[in-house]
Parts: sequence; structure tokens; C-alpha cells
Amino acid sequence: NSGIPRGAFMLVETVTGGGKSLMISQLAENFSMCGAHVGITPLEMNTEEMVMRDIARAANVDMTELLAPKRKMSMKARKRAYLAYKKRTLDIDKRGGSVKVIEPGGDVDIQTLLNECKAFGFNVILIDYVGLLKGAEGDRQWQELGNITRYCKIWAGLNNAVVIVAAQMTADGLLRYSRTMEEHAAYAWKWKINPLTEETGIVEIEQSKARQAKQFNFYVKMDYAHMLARDATREEIANFEDMMEELQKKTRKSNTKKRKGDNGGPDDDEDYDY
Repeated sequence: NSGIPRGAFMLVETVTGGGKSLMISQLAENFSMCGAHVGITPLEMNTEEMVMRDIARAANVDMTELLAPKRKMSMKARKRAYLAYKKRTLDIDKRGGSVKVIEPGGDVDIQTLLNECKAFGFNVILIDYVGLLKGAEGDRQWQELGNITRYCKIWAGLNNAVVIVAAQMTADGLLRYSRTMEEHAAYAWKWKINPLTEETGIVEIEQSKARQAKQFNFYVKMDYAHMLARDATREEIANFEDMMEELQKKTRKSNTKKRKGDNGGPDDDEDYDY
């Protein structure tokens, strides 16, 4: 799709545990490697936690090892991880990009947050996540979320910047509120997780909005342990689709047996695992 143009507002949605923060941090790195000045606001994490994720991704180190380095990592391994992270930072500098973590501190609304970011002259601003912003709650949450995303759209256009907002939804909320927010988005990615996601790390991204670009779904490999998101290979996609087809066959077979049992058929007294 030739990238995300300046002045665009983008929405990234997934269910709890789907990897929204992973995707946001990966996008921040990808934009900066393209020479953009990126500001990332992790409303549920601090700068140290964000840097830990960057080290895990750059050094290909499991996050659980970083969280207890004195017990699980040798001095040599820690030094190797630091050098890998430093090299990644230097690569970003050479490409003319940068990544800065903005911690607003306390409860903050979208107007205050974006105006604070404006002083840094960012090309790209990523916010993780919309539900933690001041005003994104209450009985009329759907309306408040719509107002927030509308403001992001207007602000992005006026400041010639890309604004990307992550949204964490329940399975029902994803259907209930996404349409309100997507109305203002030029680009929207959303995905759910299934039993195969934990096994393979593959998720199918539904690109529900792609203004003036091709609208298509695509597969991403989520490496949750190393905080890495990348394009899935053709082999990974083929294996995932085969596994998904097999899972769907088993589900249909189980449902058929259950219906027979409900109708007083021969399987009525059997127990099933679904």
C-alpha cells in the first residue's frame, strides 16, 4: 500500500492479549527505520518497560530472561543484548529517524496529549491505548471514543503527521464500538486470536479501512516472547491455513455430534470436549 501517508489517522484494534502493544512498538521501530521522527505514548507502561521490549526485539532475547537478568543471564549475554540494542539505535540514527517515549504523567485527555507531542515535531505519534485516555469512559463510551478518534483525524491533517491509536476491546466491544471509531480512520487494522495463535503465533489482520489504497487482509507472525511482529512467510501461512481447516473440520464434527445428542440420538449420554 506504499506506506501510511502523512496527515492520516490509523486505528489498530485487537482483543485483550492480542498483541496491540507489541504491534505499536514494532510500528514505531519500522517508521523510525524509514527516517521518521516517532513519538510513542504507552499509557499503561513506562519508558523502562518500553526499552526492555526494544532490547528483547533487537537482541532476540526472551522477555522472561530480561525481567530477571541476574538470575538467568550471564554478564556476557547481557553485554551482547546491550550491544544489539545499541546497534539498532545507531541504525535508526543513520537513517535519520528517532523514537522518543512520551510519558504524560497522570490522567490526560487526547487534546492535551497531542498538543504536548506537537512541540517535538513528530512525524508519527502512536498512542497505546485509547481506553486509558481521560474521557474514554462512562455511559456514552461509544460517543466519547468517536469524539477522540475524530479529534485525532483532524489533528493529524492539520499537523501533517500520522496518528496511530490502539484500541483494546472485548470480543463484543470489537463489534460494538469499532464502527464508530473506524468512521474517522483512513486506515484500520484489527484482529482476533484463536487457539492456533498461541501455537503458531500467526494472526490474520483484517484491513477494514485503507483509504486511497488497496484493501486486503494479510498474515503477521507475532513473536510474543521476543516482542517482534513481522510478515508471515508463505510457508507459515500455508501451514496455518491447513491447521485452521483441520480445526474447523473437528469443530463441525463435534457440533454435529452434539446436535444428535440434543435430539435424543444414540450419542445422548456421551461426554464431549469442545
